[in-house]
Amino acid sequence: MAPVGYYVDRVVEPITRHEADRIYLVRARDDSEDRAAPFREKVIKQLRAWRPSVEVRVVKTDLWTLETAVETFSAIIRSEVQAGNSVWVNLSTGSKLEAVAAALACMGNGGVPYYVRMRSYERSEPPKPLASGVASIDTVPTFGLAAPSEAGLQLLSLLAENLTGLSKKDLIRGIEELGLFPPEIANRTVQARYARLQAILDRLAEPPGLVELEGRRRAGRVRITARGRLALRIFHPRLGLADPLQPHAAASDPLSRQ
Repeated sequence: MAPVGYYVDRVVEPITRHEADRIYLVRARDDSEDRAAPFREKVIKQLRAWRPSVEVRVVKTDLWTLETAVETFSAIIRSEVQAGNSVWVNLSTGSKLEAVAAALACMGNGGVPYYVRMRSYERSEPPKPLASGVASIDTVPTFGLAAPSEAGLQLLSLLAENLTGLSKKDLIRGIEELGLFPPEIANRTVQARYARLQAILDRLAEPPGLVELEGRRRAGRVRITARGRLALRIFHPRLGLADPLQPHAAASDPLSRQ
């Protein structure tokens, strides 16, 4: 998989060297922002020349919004990994924001990010590629990115719907409605339910900090952080949750082709 910027060799050569079976080329959603279209056409032409039967899928997304880019990359990686396939993601062909989004998606969903160093970096004006010839293909080391618990994700989902925050009383009510308290807690005292909630919140508040806590007493309020919203983008589909950050996500499939 590769977001296509102003490169050709940087996209094509890793694919042909590793003999990929399916290629995802990620482009800007709006045609007015799709300045890389001439390069993508060259990429597809060279891939067809290499292997006429190769499957190339062009995926549209908002490449300038980190959350949306992470969501798109995650959806592609997750679908292929669930099918038993290895997914390699090129971090060097798009913008820095796309590289960050792709790396996060790889860490959360089992993709393999890589970076392509070029032999020549001579600058030129489009439509000529900005670089030519591949010097090496370097795998980018990653660390495990652990998903919050199911209860933690559900709680983040509740907070994402209330950006001004929720009281702990409201969160208790939400957790009860979702049936997330185990029987030994649900049937006990109010104090036991608050203690269970606080334990979940404490885990979410640990670095990198998915929630912000204002006060430890019952009157305290809880807000989701930017990192918490990003965690929802990466992890919520694993547990079959509706997308809390995009209520009408079903109307636009991130894997829809061009």
